[in-house]
Amino acid sequence: MPQIDFDGANSLVKTDKIQGQGGTTVTVPTGHTVAITDSGGLTVGGRAVTPFLVGASGHKTAGNQAIATATLTKVLFEAESYDPNSDFDIATNEEYVAPAAGKYLIIGNVSFGGIADAKYMETHIYINGASKAYSRYVSGVTSATVIANVVCIKNLSASDTVQLWCKHDHGSNLNIYSAAEDRIFLHVQRIA
Repeated sequence: MPQIDFDGANSLVKTDKIQGQGGTTVTVPTGHTVAITDSGGLTVGGRAVTPFLVGASGHKTAGNQAIATATLTKVLFEAESYDPNSDFDIATNEEYVAPAAGKYLIIGNVSFGGIADAKYMETHIYINGASKAYSRYVSGVTSATVIANVVCIKNLSASDTVQLWCKHDHGSNLNIYSAAEDRIFLHVQRIA
């Protein structure tokens, strides 16, 4: 059986294929690591796995954003909670760009302040410029601060874009609050 020996701290092996008859076992000695940069056909313990999942999370940090009444408005983000592959474009387009095809869990959250009784708030997930999922909440109390969220699982292709939009019918402008990272965010995570 072929064998690759490592001399210690500076060993590097690059390959585009490891293949054997009846399955090949790669053993990594204690204290060493293996970096896998492609998920094609990897099996661990007899189970197919994806060694790295892609995703990111953007959120508001600086000031409130005014949302005009009865106007669908894109949420503007200033920061990221995590974005290991630089897929969330907060500087230009306020959107997540899928780096690979797959099934993605998408969660959007918006906090409206001071909405009137019996008025609605909507939170929308936009994919490639069109609303693909939304939630509508109706306030039951005057001057309430309400958190409106939307959750969906969608099949995305590489380069698909995901944005968070919101709307209300308060009758005048309302702010969405950015006081905390957990109030206004867009999480996008590949799950399969």
